[in-house]
Amino acid sequence: MLKPACTSLGLCLLASLSVRAQRPARPAAAPAGGAGWDVQTSRSEMTDQPEITAILLPLNRAPRQQLPALAIRCIEGELAIVVYTEGPLEGEDEATPIRMRWGTEPPEAAESWSRSTNYTAAFAPSPEIFILELLNFPDLKIEYRPEGEPPRVASFNARGLARHMPKLRSACPSLKDAEGTPGPVSPARASSDSPAVSQYLEAMHLDLVGLVLAEEKVYADDARYTRSMPAIDAKLAVMGLSRSPGVTLIIEDVKGRTYRVRATHRSAPGWTCSIYMGRAQPYRPNQQPGEWQCWKQ
Repeated sequence: MLKPACTSLGLCLLASLSVRAQRPARPAAAPAGGAGWDVQTSRSEMTDQPEITAILLPLNRAPRQQLPALAIRCIEGELAIVVYTEGPLEGEDEATPIRMRWGTEPPEAAESWSRSTNYTAAFAPSPEIFILELLNFPDLKIEYRPEGEPPRVASFNARGLARHMPKLRSACPSLKDAEGTPGPVSPARASSDSPAVSQYLEAMHLDLVGLVLAEEKVYADDARYTRSMPAIDAKLAVMGLSRSPGVTLIIEDVKGRTYRVRATHRSAPGWTCSIYMGRAQPYRPNQQPGEWQCWKQ
């Protein structure tokens, strides 16, 4: 089943964004007892932009310990997902393996996150996708590997994040469409066309997210983008996903270097949805990187 990843992904996103490894400041003390998100706001002294850090402590941490911790940071408009740990992380060069489990689904394969320069924190490679996943699957386990020690697992309950999304979106433009549910076309607007249109748009959106995740996570080094539906279905299957009934996905190879994706639904004639990857020309004017939009022709 496709997860509403991007989100996520209303969703925004899906470009595989590089996260700069940097020396992170230690998170300030979060509320005792793991009482949800601790949101801290400030303003950049250099640009006057709002800066926001939302910190979440794991349910299984040791008493009175502030680490590990999960943080969402918006600093001068740049979004980052950071896992702060108790000490140096195992890895090579600037990368460390991280494994995640969303809700009751099987754990995902380990992926490489960037390490901070002091090796004690890890940065998610696609923060927009991560947030949109978190909005829809708030029960999360993160496995990280301390240097020279067995892997450790931090269990998080991220419920309540939606309350803080307005602040996060105001500080990070790339999150402007992150809602955890269909965003660019609201159910109210869609219902004026057909009572079920919003459901079809969501199905298109989620399938697009799955396809982009497959391209970015599994086929990132393969520049051969196929237009064949059987091949697309095979790519989704690698991610443990399947295409929703009635949805057609279209990949457009752009000069053999990048691609565009869009979707249609047989029960929503005239409607098209797309995700802008931030590389090729967008389908819609003013469509931002990572943003998904639906429109009726």
